[in-house]
Amino acid sequence: MATRIYLPRWDGRQAPATAGFGAAWDRTASAWRLSAATTKGATTPLSTTGTDYPKDGPAAGYNVLQAQFVSAPLAAQTISGTFSAVVRAGESASAADASLQVVIRAVSADGGAERGVLYPGHTAALTATADVIGQELGTTAATRIVPAGTALSPLAVQAGDRLVVELGVRFHGTNTGVNAFMQLGDAAATADHTLTSGATTSLCPWVELTADLVFGPVPVDLAPAAGSGTAVAVTPTAGPVTVNLAPAVGAGAAVALTATPSPVAVALVPAAGIGSAVAVRVRERFAPRPQAGTVTRPASGTVARPDRGVVVRP
Repeated sequence: MATRIYLPRWDGRQAPATAGFGAAWDRTASAWRLSAATTKGATTPLSTTGTDYPKDGPAAGYNVLQAQFVSAPLAAQTISGTFSAVVRAGESASAADASLQVVIRAVSADGGAERGVLYPGHTAALTATADVIGQELGTTAATRIVPAGTALSPLAVQAGDRLVVELGVRFHGTNTGVNAFMQLGDAAATADHTLTSGATTSLCPWVELTADLVFGPVPVDLAPAAGSGTAVAVTPTAGPVTVNLAPAVGAGAAVALTATPSPVAVALVPAAGIGSAVAVRVRERFAPRPQAGTVTRPASGTVARPDRGVVVRP
């Protein structure tokens, strides 16, 4: 089963982690940082203005980033196979000589480390041929694609890592003062584009991997023999979160979690020692006040007052 990733436009939903931009991009000044999702949201497909994404460097082969999309945490796995993509886009003038550019990478849970690059972007020659990489954008917005079967470099990711999809344009010529624009959006009521170039209807763009990606928990490890009152903050995170209790976690150890608006499930692994207490507090980033999280039952013991914490008893 493939994994389709939708490309919302800016509506206040922040990326779940701040990742550095890929090395392929020459200009990132206007780039958005957004969430990548496998289900649609509510942003109506809307074109940006061409002036937002200008070519301001003289070199040919100049890549300008429009948006970076960061996924929820992944389970440990090796990502391989191929991918495809379709986006409606255009250029300000035929002299812009622009084509669709896509980069796919993986980063650590907090975005601070790059795990590797699955697709580094293309260096194909500009062409008028339809349905191929490097097809020139038109002055009227129309779909351009990355065709099915475009290979990914296999990459092993760790639990909690995130997929990053970066979308922009490649300017093939040396002209400056030219621009490009794209249409983003993920409205649930709007159909998806088909994988073909030249379509001018306002539909939802997407990037699809043939790999069936497995999303998993963010691991949080408490240090061995954590003292009373020990706290570990995880900011930001989009659950579930697995709290790994090291041996002899001291009574009163606490885990503070800051979550996105999605519910966060907290699992204690393994069961805490008899009589120890682990307080779990979940705060939704956009909520007006703290809200209780959901705590799963440990392998042994009882769960008391999940909104106040977890107490394991004999």
